[in-house]
Amino acid sequence: MAQKKDNRPSEKKMRAYLMVYFKDDTHGLYMALSADGNSFTDVNNGKPIIAGDTIAEQKGIRDPYIYRSPDGMFYLALTDLHIYAQKQGYRTTQWERDGKAYGWGNNRGLVLMKSKDLIHWSHKVLRVDRAFPELTDIGCA
Repeated sequence: MAQKKDNRPSEKKMRAYLMVYFKDDTHGLYMALSADGNSFTDVNNGKPIIAGDTIAEQKGIRDPYIYRSPDGMFYLALTDLHIYAQKQGYRTTQWERDGKAYGWGNNRGLVLMKSKDLIHWSHKVLRVDRAFPELTDIGCA
């Protein structure tokens, strides 16, 4: 079987490090760049690149992880969770499920994203309890 070509640029052609992160106050996705991997500068003037309420079932995201695959595409995995949804009017209760039994009671899913240029993204919400019915009582995704 033929091996797939690795379309990622060589390390010599890479010009910066990219960091992805979230902030509790907005529950949005942020990015920052660095030439040396130590000192980072926010992209988009410190504003979210993507607002969590536009892509997540829980109206917020946390814990982003980015990966560049051999096909050259960028993939993001993010926790679908907004810990202040009640305060911001997205829910009438702090959690949809019992916090004592389920920890952060709404954490049941992920937002999965894909981009070829870090600007235009497609996304899907993966609810673990719906994808795997045997995990209906899952605590945290």
